Order: sequence, then structure tokens, then C-alpha cells
Amino acid sequence: MDSSIADVTYTGNTHTPAVAVYYSGKALVQNTDYTISYANNINAGVATASIAGKGNYQGKKTAYFTIKKASITKAKYAKVKTQKYKNGKAIKPNSKVTYKGKTLKRNIDYTVTYKNNKEKGTATI
Repeated sequence: MDSSIADVTYTGNTHTPAVAVYYSGKALVQNTDYTISYANNINAGVATASIAGKGNYQGKKTAYFTIKKASITKAKYAKVKTQKYKNGKAIKPNSKVTYKGKTLKRNIDYTVTYKNNKEKGTATI
């Protein structure tokens, strides 16, 4: 059995990409000629699709596909409210960050850096 699976991009959801399976150049039919089960198919990294022969076909094969990291530039963030000056102490406000409707987790899905956040004026997050 030969198989090919296209890479996908992280969405926070389970990925079950279409799989093309061939035997001696003939395209096989899912759930008639073979079944598929997936593993590690949510987060960015390498995921697996386990393909098992069915009906007139036997044997198993594991195919791999990559879940690429999503670009944080497409995420949305809540506006940071005006902060109160703290006598030269760093101010590190939180901002809710979402990607395609899902709330991202700070220090897991993204990191935050601050600039000019000790003195009065405009800071950068």
C-alpha cells in the first residue's frame, strides 16, 4: 500500500486529513478497502494515520503528516486598558489573545514581551 497525506496547519481542532491509498496503482476506497485511525493529530508536530486493510486487503501501514505551527500574526487580542503609574516599577498587563475563536494560553501558545513599561507614557506589549 502506498499513501500520501498533505501537511495541515494548527487550528486547535482535531485534524483528520483526507488520505489517498493505492495498491498497485489502483485507488482504494476508505471503509471498504481500508480503515484509518489517527494519533497526535491536534497540536503542531508530527501526527500519524494508521491505515489497516479491509475486505480484499490486509496489512497495516502508518503514514505521517505534519501539523505546522499557526502564525500568531493572525491572532486577535483585546485592547489593553490604560494602566496606573507605579513609581518606576514594571507594569505587565494581561491581554486576552484568541485565534479563530479559541482563547490562547500565555506561555504555552504565545509569549509576551514589554517595552517602555516602567515610566509614564506609552508602553509596548
